[in-house]
Amino acid sequence: MPFSRPHFGGSHRSPVFTACVYTALTAAVALSLAGCPTNDPLILSLGDDPGGAPQVAGTWAMARTEAGGTFGLFTFDDAGRLRQMCYQQDFLDYGVNSILLDGQPHVTDAGATLTAAARVAGSEEQVMITMAWAAQSGPATVGRAYATAGMTLADSSSADGFLAVDYTLSGEGSVLVDPIVALRLSDDTDGCLRDDEFEENDSPETAAELAPGEYGQLRCFDDDWYKLVVPAGKIATAMAIWDDRFGSVGFYGFAENGIDSVAAPFAGPGTYLVKVEPLPGEIQPDYGLVIQFFTEDQYEENDTQDTAAPISAGEYDLTVVDDDWFRMDEGMPAVVQVAITFDHATGDLDLELYDEDGTLLASSATGADTETVTGFTLTGKFLIHVFGYNGQANTCHMTVGVTPIQEDQWEENDAMDEAATIEPGTYEIGVLDSDWFRVAVGTSAVLHVTLEFDNDIGDVDLELYDAADGLLAISMSTSDTEIANGYAAGGEFLIHVYAYSGINRCQMTIKATPITDDRFEENDTQETAALIDPGTYEIVAIDEDWFRVDAGGPANIEVTLTFDSDLSDVDLGLLNGAGDTLDQSATLTDEEAVSGFSATGEFLILVYPYSGANAVTMKVTVTPQ
Repeated sequence: MPFSRPHFGGSHRSPVFTACVYTALTAAVALSLAGCPTNDPLILSLGDDPGGAPQVAGTWAMARTEAGGTFGLFTFDDAGRLRQMCYQQDFLDYGVNSILLDGQPHVTDAGATLTAAARVAGSEEQVMITMAWAAQSGPATVGRAYATAGMTLADSSSADGFLAVDYTLSGEGSVLVDPIVALRLSDDTDGCLRDDEFEENDSPETAAELAPGEYGQLRCFDDDWYKLVVPAGKIATAMAIWDDRFGSVGFYGFAENGIDSVAAPFAGPGTYLVKVEPLPGEIQPDYGLVIQFFTEDQYEENDTQDTAAPISAGEYDLTVVDDDWFRMDEGMPAVVQVAITFDHATGDLDLELYDEDGTLLASSATGADTETVTGFTLTGKFLIHVFGYNGQANTCHMTVGVTPIQEDQWEENDAMDEAATIEPGTYEIGVLDSDWFRVAVGTSAVLHVTLEFDNDIGDVDLELYDAADGLLAISMSTSDTEIANGYAAGGEFLIHVYAYSGINRCQMTIKATPITDDRFEENDTQETAALIDPGTYEIVAIDEDWFRVDAGGPANIEVTLTFDSDLSDVDLGLLNGAGDTLDQSATLTDEEAVSGFSATGEFLILVYPYSGANAVTMKVTVTPQ
């Protein structure tokens, strides 16, 4: 049974398709289909003038883009003249033969006579091929075909274009027009059915022995058998690579007898056979094999969840030739971070993390040299799965990190009415669910709460409320820090710490700044503005605070506020005596500044907290004019 049908990473050639529209395919499609092949005017004229395009010298495979599979193989001589071709399937049911396009009749193995000729012409990037051939059985002509292929070279080894074929067989005809893709197989000009280096390897008895390595430019025209001799202590893997556009292959593993199927990987000591065969009606003109021998690691047999190898946090060197499973049990809630590093060019590996019940927590399947997963469970039990993509194999280095998350001393504090009472200070807390805390300062105050944690382990968010359950502040970033500040007239607060995703542990720091009204109250409106002189004042911004300055005549004024914006944000406005706005400042820094001119020398200053409350130093400077 098949054990692998993967493709090489990066081996699937996808040249840029360039649509070529030619004004005329060829006059060949209009010629009569009657007469003797050797008297065909087009065959005769093509044989007399084969043309040439040296840039296509070598052997090419041509595939119809929509139908798929190799349409034919074509060999051009050093002058770029088309000298030989073969079809994917039997030509008109008269046997697979390489067809010489020299205008002369040639007898096939099945007894048919084929006569064919071609002309090649074109520029540096565009090539036009005109072909004509005829089949004769005894004295009767049983079929003819005329074709034109137009190709635009994407580079020196690939091209795109179209193929038009007009053919008749036993009196019935058809015209086909298809987009095509062409691939240079080699620089070989000797013939399109040239065997690869391992022929004749058409049976188990003639299987070619392969050492570990990469093998390319193999041709699957019939069954290809290969032998792997695996020594003791080694595990072998075999991978076939091909380009689907030119046909597929069957890929199978067998015991040494060539009869009993064996699935990879192949454990030594032993001899195994690998069979590559063309699918019915197809050939594969260019495939590759990758043979790898590995030394089995100490954790086998760990190929299933039930046989997972027990491990703990640490570093491990693995040989991954099949499914490798590992089991962890931390005995408490925990977050696990797993990373594997490897050479992706050698073999693509993927990584998965499960809980103890087999529920997928995280997976990583990139095309890079590193795969990483992170997940948590409340039981601390995990399953790690390392495996090759599409049966690929490789060695890797696995790093496993564990962060235990213990319940803290304040549980159960999962609801607002279960909040744990604490004082300002620094605390280590485990965030497994919602955690509520109550802080009572005893006087009006601003509370400053900071959470610090590793967001890569789990995202934690923060909310701050007053005693009446009113939301004062919320912090929901994706950084390693969350900060919330708020003011409560009674100095009583509720703090809500919760995991947005995962679980985590964090450090919570609480600072309280008592806030009491300053000596200028009540100055909460323009009408009750406190009259002040130029100078420096310590004030408290709890609500709107208004101040009046009278310079006694035309003057300029400058007002500056300085404060700790981490506690709360304070803003500033400046008006003239008539209440017209002169300037305003509303930044997110520790300083706000305004300035302006009044012809009367009368000014109104407004200081107000954007959020919470704060202690502020206000400096007022007046310059008479």
